[in-house]
Amino acid sequence: SVTLSSRISRPCNALAFCSVDPNYLAVGLDKVRSDASLVIWDVNASMPVLSVKSPSSRLTFNVPSSGAPPRPQPQIPKGELVPRTDPRVLQQLVQGDMVSSVAFLPKSTTLLLAGISYRWLRLFDFRTASPTVFTAASKVHGIATDPFDQHRIGCYGDGIATIWDARRLSHPLLTFTGKDASADGQRVKTDSALAGIEFSPIRRGVLATLEQGADHVRFWDLQQVEVLDRTPDRSRSRDSTQSVRAPR
Repeated sequence: SVTLSSRISRPCNALAFCSVDPNYLAVGLDKVRSDASLVIWDVNASMPVLSVKSPSSRLTFNVPSSGAPPRPQPQIPKGELVPRTDPRVLQQLVQGDMVSSVAFLPKSTTLLLAGISYRWLRLFDFRTASPTVFTAASKVHGIATDPFDQHRIGCYGDGIATIWDARRLSHPLLTFTGKDASADGQRVKTDSALAGIEFSPIRRGVLATLEQGADHVRFWDLQQVEVLDRTPDRSRSRDSTQSVRAPR
């Protein structure tokens, strides 16, 4: 095994491998004043340590051969790090705040989402050594990405689920709570909180939510919401909770 240790020991809140290049590992940590809470590791740098010798003394596992395909591009560059930083660390970010959740965007090696202090959704673009950062105010206890749409993001917090487009984080696409699902016959709790959300990997536009203490999983059809949103009707309210209540 290989240990990836933060400079100052504290709880680890979230982990996420990059699906395009699994050598990249994003780690979200509790906050301390003098250290970063978001760390990007390059596990490929630990390959010689992870290699295993066969009975014939040849290195047979986790050692890239000369004919190995190149790693996906673009790669995450090494940022400005303090001296004596572990050489496997590529980026260290977010000072003075805790990171509660992390997720790489699908089909991307350099776009990373992070939930900051349960209050901010932040998108980091690592195509340069000094990453570009986009921030949106949102309750973020967890993040889900859509395997069918690399730009669609879901997050949740305090019983509220929010859908975003990664290209336009200024305003959410949709926000809803358990009250919007009253048509399924379930008694809605006023203090219900979400425990998790997940996009379906086999059905486009389907989002699953789970409430704390619930005995069921609820499914939402976001495709129906999109159909209504594309229909211009200036006489109707612009409030999304009114315009899309029926299809939910």
